[in-house]
Amino acid sequence: AVVSTQSTGNEWAFGLPRGSPYATLINNQFLDYRERGLFAEMWDAHYTSGVECPVQLEESSRFGLGVVSGLFALFVFGIFLSFLVLLFEVIHVSRMDARKEGKSVCSCFGTRLTLKAREIREEWFGGSGPLDTEL
Repeated sequence: AVVSTQSTGNEWAFGLPRGSPYATLINNQFLDYRERGLFAEMWDAHYTSGVECPVQLEESSRFGLGVVSGLFALFVFGIFLSFLVLLFEVIHVSRMDARKEGKSVCSCFGTRLTLKAREIREEWFGGSGPLDTEL
C-alpha cells in the first residue's frame, strides 16, 4: 500500500504477506486519508512549517575526543574488569583441580589455559595447531 510520493520522490509502503485479509482494509484506509488530505496536512505540519529548532549548536558542542573519552575509559575499564574476573575464576578452578588431583596449582592453571586456548582456536578458526598435543 503506497502512502505518499510527495516532495521526496520516495514511496512509503507497508508490507503484508501475499493474500493478507488486511491488505484491502489498509489500502482503503490510506486512500481515504489521501482523499481527505490528511497526508498533505501531516507533511505540511512536519516538513514545511518553517519552525526552526530553538537550540543552535555551536562548533564546540560537537562530539570530539573530550566528549567520548569518558565513554572510552569506561569501556576499557569494563574490559579490564572482565579480564580480572576471568583470571580469578580460572585461578579458583585451578585451585579446586589441584586439591582434587593432587597436583600443583600452577600445573592445573597451565592445563586450564591450554584447554581454553584450544577451545577458542577451534571455535574461531576451526583448525588444529601446536596446542593440540595430549596433556
